[in-house]
Amino acid sequence: MEKRWLLLIIVFSLSLVFAQTNNQNVCGLLGLNENCNAVVNNGEVVIEEGFGVDSNSVVINKDNGYFEYTENGRKIKFDNLKQGSTIVFQNGELKQFVIFTNDKSEYEVKNLEFQALKNSEVIFKDDKITVIVPSGGVITENPSLVYGNKPEVEIEYIVKKTDKNAENGISIPIGKESFVIKGAVDNDGKLNDLKLGFDADKGLYAKEGTINGMEFGAYDGSDDRVYFFDDGEMHKDFDSPYFSLNDKKVSFGVPERHQGMYVNFNKGNEIVEVKDGQRLSIVALGKLMGEIGDLKPYKC
Repeated sequence: MEKRWLLLIIVFSLSLVFAQTNNQNVCGLLGLNENCNAVVNNGEVVIEEGFGVDSNSVVINKDNGYFEYTENGRKIKFDNLKQGSTIVFQNGELKQFVIFTNDKSEYEVKNLEFQALKNSEVIFKDDKITVIVPSGGVITENPSLVYGNKPEVEIEYIVKKTDKNAENGISIPIGKESFVIKGAVDNDGKLNDLKLGFDADKGLYAKEGTINGMEFGAYDGSDDRVYFFDDGEMHKDFDSPYFSLNDKKVSFGVPERHQGMYVNFNKGNEIVEVKDGQRLSIVALGKLMGEIGDLKPYKC
């Protein structure tokens, strides 16, 4: 008698969609405190349950959507959202999101407030915010703390090298002034992504970039962040690599035992005259490695 085998696979999964376009309170659907208030416009709440993981998402299905809710007594609003923006809650807490902006906006995530430009993509995951901004834009305010002394999340602004106008960079405040910062150029003459971060104590930083015709960057080491000052003065006691500039002079340096940083003065910079085919490169080293051992550090 021929034996027959039957393989039965049962998948337990449930997905329920609740359309919410009339500003009804959706706290319960998102697993939030029932006493809160949460509304979504031009979107819907999607509840997915299965395999021991429950997630409740706000999905924007029309442009110019928004979602707002209260958290710790504060009203948090995500507005100017494009279709496809998705905000995920898990166990009653904001877990992650990917949103696309119709217009320049200010958002608050945990205790950090930041700007996103029109046509930005903003990603929040694993306590890090990544804001991919189009080139040529202007950021008028750096990220800031809403409360507390330290940010509960990281943030990074990126101008992709694949942006057709990436060479335009973005304008962003450094101290009281605003500067246009662009991506650095690699050894093949190709533009790299521009990545800017923010430290609550030290301010704006980048590993590399181009500003006012000067390329700068930190060599790989224990601290590869280059922080900015807008006075052009030396900051000898600063404990990280720094680049200080204004329209008349620049200073830069690194702390002891750092691998070092560089500044390349290209044609068009406002500090040193550089002609076609020329480039002036200056390196600041905190530590030299070799058979001669450690040398006394110096600063530029």
